[in-house]
Order: sequence, then structure tokens, then C-alpha cells
Amino acid sequence: MAPKIRRDAEALLGEGLAEGELEDLFENTWKSGYEPDVDEGETWAGVLQEIIEASLAIDPEEKG
Repeated sequence: MAPKIRRDAEALLGEGLAEGELEDLFENTWKSGYEPDVDEGETWAGVLQEIIEASLAIDPEEKG
């Protein structure tokens, strides 16, 4: 499952969506129960990058 999640996160980042567009997608379209901690400098794009990195840690053979 990790490779699919990574590919989906990479594709979403590749769309070049603005932070507000990502926020709308996660919060309004997908009804995500998570919000990045803006006070700590987190962004939706950063969260997607963390997902990619975590998936590679789970399945390092997927690095390319």
C-alpha cells in the first residue's frame, strides 16, 4: 500500500496546487480530520512530502 500512497501524494504535489487549493481539497472535499499546524510552519504540501518520505522508509526499494 505504501507505494500507491506515495505515488498519489507525488501526483498531487505535481499538480502544482496552491496551499489554499490543497486545504480546500483536504478539508472540504475529503473531509480530512487533520490540519497542519500553521503556527509551527506546517503546510499541506509539507504534509504530502512527509507522507512520501514515510512511505519510502516503509518500502525503501521504491526509491527509484
